[in-house]
Amino acid sequence: MTRPTFATSRRSMLGLLGAAVPFAAGAALAVGEEPAAADEGSHVPPGLRPGGEVDRLIRRLHSEGAFSGTVRVTRKGRTVLERSVGMADRATGTANTRGTRFCVGSVTKMFTAVALLRLVQEHRVDLSAPIGTYLDGFAADVARTVTPHHLLTHTSGLGDYMRVPGFFDEAPGWATVADAWEGGLSFVRRDPLAFPAGGRHVYSNSGFYVLGAIVAAVSGRSYYDYVAEHVFARAGMRRSGFFTKDVWRSDTTIARPYQDGADVLESAHFHIGSPAGSSFADAADLERFMNALYTDRLLNAPHTHLATSPKGRRPDLPPDPSKPRLDTFYSYAPALRLVADRDWAVGHGGGAPGVSANVERYPRGEWVAVTLSNAGDRATGPVDRLISDLITGS
Repeated sequence: MTRPTFATSRRSMLGLLGAAVPFAAGAALAVGEEPAAADEGSHVPPGLRPGGEVDRLIRRLHSEGAFSGTVRVTRKGRTVLERSVGMADRATGTANTRGTRFCVGSVTKMFTAVALLRLVQEHRVDLSAPIGTYLDGFAADVARTVTPHHLLTHTSGLGDYMRVPGFFDEAPGWATVADAWEGGLSFVRRDPLAFPAGGRHVYSNSGFYVLGAIVAAVSGRSYYDYVAEHVFARAGMRRSGFFTKDVWRSDTTIARPYQDGADVLESAHFHIGSPAGSSFADAADLERFMNALYTDRLLNAPHTHLATSPKGRRPDLPPDPSKPRLDTFYSYAPALRLVADRDWAVGHGGGAPGVSANVERYPRGEWVAVTLSNAGDRATGPVDRLISDLITGS
């Protein structure tokens, strides 16, 4: 199949923001408007300092068996709090440290989005072109109506390839990277549209696998190699990558996953991650990624804006009734939470058996908060919420 190039102008790219689902009316921050600059004299909340509320919460949750992992909070590139607790490998007595690498689950989707947008920036992918322009083997309604814009905003109508019948029968048998890639993609191709493309927002693992397949097809390289060069290397993420299950087993710098106290590496994880999830990083590398994105080292300024500006409200996450100014929007992979008046949190979470991760950047104060845990699929939640409340004063 011939891979056409596209001379997409900045104006036409930014015009795609409303192509699938228009931005919610009445939002406090319009597309293209930047949050107010931080007060240079603002101080670090006591609760975020060593020994403060977050530190005490981490220690309490660890003592209760509810948290094991690393928390890192920085402001303007300076470390405010960094704490590691628990075991990376209980069988060998290997402790989690600041250098421990964790599976980050769906945080990976941000790496996939940046990879795809680099090809948009180079005029090699058109956000409004049907995916059949780039890929073969999809049902006609998917190939002709679903676009990269739909995939990036979870409005494609595709769902979760891991829920397609037969996936969990076949996936444990994939023993090479090529087998895992082609096997996963075969289930993505079987995933039917649940609604017409652009109809509504439903979180989609299948959609991000398709984006990774487009990256591979257009670049002529493996998805994994492309992300390694154009995301991890550009961001200075020297310890990050997609590692096979054999590496996860043997590398003592990678935390093993524990769910309800049991090691679930063998029973719940597969040969290698995908564009939808399960890459690996340490906390410092995830901070580097967020700062590289916001300083236009991964994409140029117009495409950074394209990646991080709101595209629509997430209907599955209604505003918190106890905090009426909170709301959540979706962008091109990052979620954007309106956390207090005009203050945004931009980032992504991830969860899987024995895996819990979250990374957010608060542009107004140049904060980055990273929480990584190997103690369950929701272990970071209480820590994430407290950090957010302290940063924003909400």
